[in-house]
Amino acid sequence: GLEDELREVNAQHGRMEAACIASVEQLASERAAARMLRQQLDDRGWGLSWLRGTARCHVEELRSSMDDLDRQARRAEHPSLSPTASFEPGFLAPDMQRRDASRSDGR
Repeated sequence: GLEDELREVNAQHGRMEAACIASVEQLASERAAARMLRQQLDDRGWGLSWLRGTARCHVEELRSSMDDLDRQARRAEHPSLSPTASFEPGFLAPDMQRRDASRSDGR
Protein backbone atom coordinates (compact mmCIF):
# COMPACT_ATOMS: atom_id res chain seq x y z
CA GLY A 1 0.00 0.00 0.00
CA LEU A 2 1.38 3.18 1.32
CA GLU A 3 5.03 2.12 1.23
CA ASP A 4 4.70 1.06 -2.41
CA GLU A 5 3.14 4.39 -3.25
CA LEU A 6 5.93 6.20 -1.43
CA ARG A 7 8.58 4.20 -3.33
CA GLU A 8 6.86 4.97 -6.63
CA VAL A 9 6.68 8.71 -5.81
CA ASN A 10 10.36 8.71 -4.78
CA ALA A 11 11.33 6.89 -7.99
CA GLN A 12 9.27 9.33 -10.04
CA HIS A 13 10.88 12.24 -8.19
CA GLY A 14 14.35 10.82 -8.97
CA ARG A 15 13.49 10.47 -12.68
CA MET A 16 12.06 13.99 -12.78
CA GLU A 17 15.11 15.40 -10.99
CA ALA A 18 17.45 13.63 -13.47
CA ALA A 19 15.38 14.94 -16.38
CA CYS A 20 15.54 18.46 -14.91
CA ILE A 21 19.34 18.26 -14.50
CA ALA A 22 19.70 16.99 -18.08
CA SER A 23 17.48 19.84 -19.34
CA VAL A 24 19.53 22.44 -17.45
CA GLU A 25 22.77 21.00 -18.87
CA GLN A 26 21.32 20.96 -22.38
CA LEU A 27 20.13 24.56 -21.98
CA ALA A 28 23.59 25.65 -20.82
CA SER A 29 25.19 23.89 -23.77
CA GLU A 30 22.74 25.50 -26.24
CA ARG A 31 23.29 28.93 -24.69
CA ALA A 32 27.08 28.52 -25.05
CA ALA A 33 26.64 27.49 -28.70
CA ALA A 34 24.33 30.46 -29.34
CA ARG A 35 26.81 32.82 -27.66
CA MET A 36 29.63 31.48 -29.84
CA LEU A 37 27.54 31.85 -33.01
CA ARG A 38 26.49 35.37 -32.00
CA GLN A 39 30.17 36.27 -31.47
CA GLN A 40 31.07 34.87 -34.90
CA LEU A 41 28.30 36.90 -36.51
CA ASP A 42 29.43 40.03 -34.66
CA ASP A 43 33.03 39.44 -35.79
CA ARG A 44 31.96 38.92 -39.38
CA GLY A 45 29.65 41.92 -39.18
CA TRP A 46 32.51 44.09 -37.93
CA GLY A 47 34.72 42.75 -40.72
CA LEU A 48 32.08 43.51 -43.31
CA SER A 49 31.60 47.00 -41.90
CA TRP A 50 35.32 47.64 -42.08
CA LEU A 51 35.49 46.30 -45.64
CA ARG A 52 32.53 48.45 -46.71
CA GLY A 53 34.07 51.53 -45.14
CA THR A 54 37.44 50.88 -46.76
CA ALA A 55 35.83 50.26 -50.14
CA ARG A 56 33.73 53.43 -49.80
CA CYS A 57 36.87 55.43 -49.00
CA HIS A 58 38.68 54.02 -52.05
CA VAL A 59 35.70 54.75 -54.28
CA GLU A 60 35.59 58.35 -53.03
CA GLU A 61 39.32 58.72 -53.69
CA LEU A 62 38.91 57.30 -57.20
CA ARG A 63 35.99 59.64 -57.91
CA SER A 64 38.03 62.60 -56.71
CA SER A 65 40.97 61.55 -58.90
CA MET A 66 38.68 61.09 -61.88
CA ASP A 67 37.14 64.52 -61.31
CA ASP A 68 40.60 66.06 -61.12
CA LEU A 69 41.65 64.30 -64.31
CA ASP A 70 38.45 65.39 -66.06
CA ARG A 71 39.07 69.02 -65.06
CA GLN A 72 42.68 68.77 -66.18
CA ALA A 73 41.64 67.25 -69.52
CA ARG A 74 39.01 69.98 -70.07
CA ARG A 75 41.57 72.68 -69.32
CA ALA A 76 44.02 71.07 -71.72
CA GLU A 77 41.36 70.95 -74.47
CA HIS A 78 39.99 74.46 -73.83
CA PRO A 79 42.50 76.59 -71.90
CA SER A 80 40.51 79.78 -72.57
CA LEU A 81 37.46 78.34 -70.77
CA SER A 82 39.37 77.92 -67.53
CA PRO A 83 39.70 81.28 -65.75
CA THR A 84 40.45 79.64 -62.39
CA ALA A 85 43.30 77.44 -63.65
CA SER A 86 45.95 79.83 -62.36
CA PHE A 87 44.47 79.64 -58.84
CA GLU A 88 44.81 75.85 -58.50
CA PRO A 89 48.49 75.02 -57.90
CA GLY A 90 48.05 71.31 -58.61
CA PHE A 91 47.35 72.00 -62.27
CA LEU A 92 49.94 74.69 -62.97
CA ALA A 93 53.32 74.34 -64.52
CA PRO A 94 56.08 74.60 -61.85
CA ASP A 95 57.11 78.13 -62.89
CA MET A 96 53.46 79.28 -62.65
CA GLN A 97 53.18 77.71 -59.19
CA ARG A 98 56.19 79.72 -57.99
CA ARG A 99 54.72 82.95 -59.34
CA ASP A 100 51.35 82.16 -57.75
CA ALA A 101 53.02 81.35 -54.40
CA SER A 102 54.87 84.65 -54.42
CA ARG A 103 51.54 86.44 -54.91
CA SER A 104 50.05 84.72 -51.85
CA ASP A 105 52.94 86.10 -49.77
CA GLY A 106 51.67 89.59 -50.52
CA ARG A 107 54.14 90.42 -53.32
